[in-house]
Amino acid sequence: MENMMAYINIGTSVMLSVILFIAGVAKISDLVYTEQIIRKFAFLPKEIAPLIKVSLPVVEITIAIALLFPFSAAYATLASATLFAMFVIVLTIAFFQDKDTPCGCFGASSQERITGLTIGRAGLLFSASILLHLSYLDPLSWVTIGSFLFALLGCCLILWTLLISSKTNAINTDTVARGHQFLSRRDAIKIIVAIIAGVLLQSTKSVSALACCRCEYQRHL
Repeated sequence: MENMMAYINIGTSVMLSVILFIAGVAKISDLVYTEQIIRKFAFLPKEIAPLIKVSLPVVEITIAIALLFPFSAAYATLASATLFAMFVIVLTIAFFQDKDTPCGCFGASSQERITGLTIGRAGLLFSASILLHLSYLDPLSWVTIGSFLFALLGCCLILWTLLISSKTNAINTDTVARGHQFLSRRDAIKIIVAIIAGVLLQSTKSVSALACCRCEYQRHL
């Protein structure tokens, strides 16, 4: 049973890692567009937009990589929870100030506007990160399964939203010309590579250690 919980933790870590990795790569691949989106958040000082456009995707990618390594995963879950909590706060403020503000969650790959669904999605991923951290400390079944379900639901909402955005972009010939369609062949390859890397990096040894030593998990690797 504990071994199964450990494998479920791996699945949750990989899902969160893939989400953050794709979001970071999408932002950093078009820094001009990312800065434009940041400047549309009226409550943020315009002077910090150049700093955020670089630091945010770097942080996302760093956390995504850290989630895949056994020795850093427990700490990365806290960083992930903090980041998603910030997203919830920023998106909520922006939503009530201007309901037409673009999300920019996945850079130019998505033309999504901030909605209650966007905020709820970030909340789900925050909850998944918190529960995943708790499961690393003490792998209780309800915490482990809860984190997995929250992350899975968050992934489904993201895919659903971005698929809709992709159909919308297909109508917009200017966007198509720029090649900003989500789930292109290159994006699909990135997702597959990220998932394979996550599964490979989470070795059988780390799973056994997590199952047997609970909060002392870090010392046994």
